Amino acid sequence: MSKFDVIVIGAGVLGVSTCYHLKTNFPEKRVLLIDKMPAAGQGNTSKSAACFRNFYYSSTNFLLSDASINFYFHVQNDLGYDLGLKKVGYLFLFSDSQYKEISRVLKKMNQMEVETRTYERSDLEERLEIETDLSADEEAQIMKLENVDKGVLNVKAGYLSSDALIRFFEEGFKRLNGETLYNTRAERLILESEVRIGIPQEPLVWQDKRIIGVSTNRGDFYAEKLVVTAGTWSNTLLDPVGIDSHVKPKKRQVFVVKATNDKLKHLIHTKGFSEENCLPIIIPPNSFFFLKPMTEENGFWIVYPNYLGVPFELLDDPQPHENYFVYGLRPVLTRYFPQFTGTRVFNMWAGQRECSTQDQLPYVFEEAGVVSVNGAHGRGVKQADSIGRIAAGLCAEQDYVELYSGIEFRVRDLGVAERNVEREGFII
Repeated sequence: MSKFDVIVIGAGVLGVSTCYHLKTNFPEKRVLLIDKMPAAGQGNTSKSAACFRNFYYSSTNFLLSDASINFYFHVQNDLGYDLGLKKVGYLFLFSDSQYKEISRVLKKMNQMEVETRTYERSDLEERLEIETDLSADEEAQIMKLENVDKGVLNVKAGYLSSDALIRFFEEGFKRLNGETLYNTRAERLILESEVRIGIPQEPLVWQDKRIIGVSTNRGDFYAEKLVVTAGTWSNTLLDPVGIDSHVKPKKRQVFVVKATNDKLKHLIHTKGFSEENCLPIIIPPNSFFFLKPMTEENGFWIVYPNYLGVPFELLDDPQPHENYFVYGLRPVLTRYFPQFTGTRVFNMWAGQRECSTQDQLPYVFEEAGVVSVNGAHGRGVKQADSIGRIAAGLCAEQDYVELYSGIEFRVRDLGVAERNVEREGFII
């Protein structure tokens, strides 16, 4: 019988972060990480945009993100481990009416000391060569596109390499004698009575039960604690034993456009917003997609998270649809940035994110010996370090953990029974 202190199921960014902090804080524990993929981080983490920001209304989201971002800067700048981290900023574009609507949000962010810079229309026109007045554009009016009157730059924001972040956590975990088993598909959780009495059909309805292990294509493995960090696949393990993950899967798509003309090359190398001297990540006024510069690829990622009209469903191999870009995203993008007129998709892919449908915040809770770590709501990369610390603390039955910011966080605040979070009020 293979017996461990903790088995973590799912080697995405939340899984490897949890493993890293388990072995860092509790090196005596025997921890096994399993995943159906050939290596860590090859599921939905690899298909994410890997952006980060601390621009949130929710104090909970701000704390989880800000502490993680600080840790990533520490890893790259102090430890010398290249995460491919680029602090390019997030530039949110608003009409006058939208800017007034979010004044309450901006006031609270200012109180939380979120660093921002505000740009007027004339500044944006000069720096970005953007079309700001769409009032005479008939097609823009049909699409209900707003004018651009203000821009708010979130300074502590940008992107990193999800592959590099995965490697950092996994290497640290293995260095502390953590064990991994890839190409290993978790098929079901093993539910047993806490005290077996040797009668048929155990566990019976009146017996106290707990999860004691996991059945895989490589056999059964047992542990004192099971941690499910399988992302959108978590429900396939939790639902059969009657545990509610409180999250649902939804598809997101990424389209890559190359900077093939001089105007796009000039746009991607826009100066003055950050020390990186490149375009910040752009959120248009209608905010159903965002534009990410990739100077190292000489191109742009247009990321479409998929909202109303896209079903909650688990897809083993989600596929992108070019028509979303051609008929949906490009017409909007070119209204603001004519530089993209005539552009074509160079590459595209689709992944899934686990949506926390109640309050857009992650869940970390224990039930019947299983710790469920899910619902990052598309923020897995930007909050991974904090969530991993909290999950490790829950496995060790700690009441509080210290985030990298030095702030103590109550572990059960991300749980179910004692949940204490501030709902996110700024949704993009």
